Amino acid sequence: MQLTLRSGATPAVPSSKVTVVGFTQAKYCVSSYAPTSKVSVTGPGSTTATIHTSNLGTGCTQLTVESVCGSAGDRVIAATGIGADGNPATSSATLPPSTGTASCAPSSAAAQSAGGSGGLSHGLGVGLLIGAVLLAVVVAAGALALRRRRASSE
Repeated sequence: MQLTLRSGATPAVPSSKVTVVGFTQAKYCVSSYAPTSKVSVTGPGSTTATIHTSNLGTGCTQLTVESVCGSAGDRVIAATGIGADGNPATSSATLPPSTGTASCAPSSAAAQSAGGSGGLSHGLGVGLLIGAVLLAVVVAAGALALRRRRASSE
Protein backbone atom coordinates (compact mmCIF):
# COMPACT_ATOMS: atom_id res chain seq x y z
CA MET A 1 0.00 0.00 0.00
CA GLN A 2 1.53 3.33 -1.03
CA LEU A 3 -0.04 6.47 0.40
CA THR A 4 -0.04 9.75 -1.47
CA LEU A 5 0.83 12.84 0.52
CA ARG A 6 -0.19 16.41 -0.25
CA SER A 7 2.54 18.81 -1.39
CA GLY A 8 5.41 16.36 -0.81
CA ALA A 9 5.03 16.46 2.97
CA THR A 10 6.90 13.85 4.96
CA PRO A 11 4.57 11.69 7.07
CA ALA A 12 5.07 11.69 10.81
CA VAL A 13 6.85 8.77 12.42
CA PRO A 14 4.40 6.38 14.11
CA SER A 15 4.29 6.82 17.87
CA SER A 16 2.71 5.27 20.95
CA LYS A 17 1.57 6.57 24.32
CA VAL A 18 0.46 4.65 27.39
CA THR A 19 -1.61 6.03 30.26
CA VAL A 20 -2.37 4.04 33.40
CA VAL A 21 -6.11 4.28 34.05
CA GLY A 22 -6.54 1.74 36.82
CA PHE A 23 -4.66 -0.67 39.02
CA THR A 24 -4.28 -3.21 36.19
CA GLN A 25 -5.59 -1.14 33.29
CA ALA A 26 -3.73 0.94 30.75
CA LYS A 27 -4.90 2.99 27.78
CA TYR A 28 -2.54 2.50 24.85
CA CYS A 29 -2.78 4.87 21.89
CA VAL A 30 -0.99 5.03 18.54
CA SER A 31 -0.71 7.78 15.96
CA SER A 32 0.73 8.28 12.46
CA TYR A 33 -0.18 4.80 11.25
CA ALA A 34 -1.97 4.18 7.95
CA PRO A 35 -5.61 5.35 7.98
CA THR A 36 -8.21 2.63 8.66
CA SER A 37 -5.58 -0.05 9.23
CA LYS A 38 -4.96 -2.71 11.87
CA VAL A 39 -2.14 -2.24 14.37
CA SER A 40 -1.06 -5.26 16.46
CA VAL A 41 -0.22 -4.56 20.09
CA THR A 42 1.86 -6.78 22.40
CA GLY A 43 2.81 -6.12 25.99
CA PRO A 44 4.15 -7.71 29.17
CA GLY A 45 3.24 -11.34 29.68
CA SER A 46 0.40 -12.41 27.42
CA THR A 47 -1.01 -8.92 26.78
CA THR A 48 -2.18 -8.58 23.16
CA ALA A 49 -4.69 -6.42 21.30
CA THR A 50 -5.53 -4.98 17.89
CA ILE A 51 -6.16 -1.30 17.27
CA HIS A 52 -8.25 -0.34 14.25
CA THR A 53 -7.01 3.12 13.31
CA SER A 54 -9.28 5.97 12.33
CA ASN A 55 -9.18 7.75 8.99
CA LEU A 56 -6.47 9.93 10.62
CA GLY A 57 -4.25 6.92 11.42
CA THR A 58 -4.84 7.12 15.18
CA GLY A 59 -6.45 4.75 17.64
CA CYS A 60 -6.52 3.51 21.22
CA THR A 61 -7.25 0.36 23.15
CA GLN A 62 -7.74 -0.51 26.81
CA LEU A 63 -5.34 -3.20 28.07
CA THR A 64 -5.36 -5.36 31.16
CA VAL A 65 -1.73 -5.69 32.17
CA GLU A 66 -0.04 -8.29 34.31
CA SER A 67 2.41 -7.54 37.09
CA VAL A 68 5.35 -5.58 35.69
CA CYS A 69 7.93 -4.91 38.39
CA GLY A 70 10.96 -5.71 36.24
CA SER A 71 13.29 -3.51 34.26
CA ALA A 72 12.03 -0.98 31.72
CA GLY A 73 12.44 -3.60 28.98
CA ASP A 74 9.98 -5.86 30.80
CA ARG A 75 7.34 -3.09 30.79
CA VAL A 76 7.28 -2.22 27.08
CA ILE A 77 4.07 -2.26 25.04
CA ALA A 78 4.83 -2.37 21.32
CA ALA A 79 2.70 -1.69 18.24
CA THR A 80 3.33 -3.06 14.76
CA GLY A 81 1.50 -2.02 11.61
CA ILE A 82 1.75 0.02 8.44
CA GLY A 83 2.98 3.59 8.88
CA ALA A 84 1.40 6.62 7.28
CA ASP A 85 4.08 6.38 4.58
CA GLY A 86 2.89 2.88 3.61
CA ASN A 87 5.92 1.08 5.02
CA PRO A 88 6.00 -1.43 7.92
CA ALA A 89 6.33 0.46 11.21
CA THR A 90 6.66 -0.09 14.93
CA SER A 91 6.34 2.13 17.96
CA SER A 92 6.37 1.50 21.69
CA ALA A 93 5.74 2.99 25.12
CA THR A 94 6.88 1.89 28.59
CA LEU A 95 4.57 1.29 31.54
CA PRO A 96 5.45 2.70 34.99
CA PRO A 97 7.14 0.05 37.20
CA SER A 98 4.24 -0.70 39.53
CA THR A 99 1.45 -1.14 36.98
CA GLY A 100 -0.51 -4.35 37.33
CA THR A 101 0.68 -5.19 40.83
CA ALA A 102 0.06 -3.90 44.32
CA SER A 103 3.69 -3.34 45.16
CA CYS A 104 7.10 -3.74 43.62
CA ALA A 105 8.74 -3.66 47.04
CA PRO A 106 11.55 -6.17 47.65
CA SER A 107 9.55 -7.97 50.36
CA SER A 108 6.76 -8.65 47.88
CA ALA A 109 9.17 -9.80 45.18
CA ALA A 110 11.01 -12.02 47.68
CA ALA A 111 7.74 -13.59 48.78
CA GLN A 112 6.78 -14.26 45.17
CA SER A 113 10.16 -15.79 44.31
CA ALA A 114 9.86 -18.01 47.39
CA GLY A 115 6.60 -19.39 46.02
CA GLY A 116 4.25 -17.20 48.06
CA SER A 117 1.49 -15.10 46.65
CA GLY A 118 3.23 -11.84 47.64
CA GLY A 119 1.37 -8.68 46.72
CA LEU A 120 -0.04 -5.91 48.85
CA SER A 121 -2.00 -8.05 51.29
CA HIS A 122 1.07 -10.07 52.28
CA GLY A 123 3.51 -7.14 52.47
CA LEU A 124 1.04 -4.83 54.18
CA GLY A 125 -0.03 -7.52 56.67
CA VAL A 126 3.53 -8.25 57.75
CA GLY A 127 4.32 -4.54 58.01
CA LEU A 128 1.25 -3.86 60.14
CA LEU A 129 2.04 -6.80 62.41
CA ILE A 130 5.62 -5.64 62.97
CA GLY A 131 4.41 -2.09 63.62
CA ALA A 132 1.81 -3.28 66.12
CA VAL A 133 4.39 -5.40 68.02
CA LEU A 134 6.84 -2.49 68.16
CA LEU A 135 4.12 -0.14 69.41
CA ALA A 136 3.13 -2.64 72.11
CA VAL A 137 6.76 -2.94 73.27
CA VAL A 138 7.17 0.86 73.44
CA VAL A 139 3.91 1.30 75.38
CA ALA A 140 4.83 -1.52 77.79
CA ALA A 141 8.32 -0.07 78.36
CA GLY A 142 6.81 3.38 78.98
CA ALA A 143 4.30 1.99 81.45
CA LEU A 144 7.02 0.07 83.31
CA ALA A 145 9.24 3.18 83.49
CA LEU A 146 6.29 5.24 84.82
CA ARG A 147 5.58 2.62 87.54
CA ARG A 148 9.24 2.58 88.60
CA ARG A 149 9.31 6.36 88.74
CA ARG A 150 6.14 6.47 90.87
CA ALA A 151 7.41 3.70 93.13
CA SER A 152 10.77 5.44 93.69
CA SER A 153 9.09 8.78 94.50
CA GLU A 154 6.87 7.28 97.23
